[in-house]
Amino acid sequence: MRLLYANNSEKASLLSLKIHKNDLAIMDREVICFTQSFAFIQS
Repeated sequence: MRLLYANNSEKASLLSLKIHKNDLAIMDREVICFTQSFAFIQS
């Protein structure tokens, strides 16, 4: 599991990362759990 942090200006840059199942992203204090439905997101 990775913990990814992004503020408003960095949200788009998350899409350039290979996001795996169970990765967590903290965006503006909101925690999003990327499940299998998001596992396809990559650069």
